[in-house]
This record gives sequence, structure tokens and C-alpha cells, in this order.
Amino acid sequence: MGLIRQCLSLIQVMAHHKAYVKEKALNNELVIRDTFVLPSDVRNLAKKRANELWHKQPKDPISVRMWVLENHDSIFYCVQHAPLDLNLPN
Repeated sequence: MGLIRQCLSLIQVMAHHKAYVKEKALNNELVIRDTFVLPSDVRNLAKKRANELWHKQPKDPISVRMWVLENHDSIFYCVQHAPLDLNLPN
């Protein structure tokens, strides 16, 4: 994730990765399936990094939405009903 922290574009990250894999192959180092990175992987990491850098504020709607998405298990809904009349006639 070092290249994402350097604020490189997707094309720059993919070019750097392609050179890295090519260098490994030329040096007869082990190149396996996990060595390769897809553009979608880079986008997902960039999105995760952007969310980490966001400073959440309680009155900011984007921050609230991000908190809700991160903590969906902690969310509950309270629906207020019309007040009940407990003074029923006998």
C-alpha cells in the first residue's frame, strides 16, 4: 500500500507493479498467482486509505454515513408511535 500513500494514480501504480513482476521473473524469482494485482485491488485499497484519512465529525452527513456503514451492527431504529391512551373506560 506504499504507492497509494504516495498519491500515485492507478496507471502509475499498475506500471510500477508490472515492472516489479517483470523484474522478479527476469531474476528467476518465484512468481505466483498472489504476486499479481488487479486494478480493482488498487481501487479498493485507495478507497480504504481515503476512509482511514477522513476525520469524522458528528454533524457532517458524510461522516455519519461512513460511521453507519462501518458499524452497521450498532445501528437500531426507534419508531415513535402515537401516544397511547391508558385511561380506558371501564
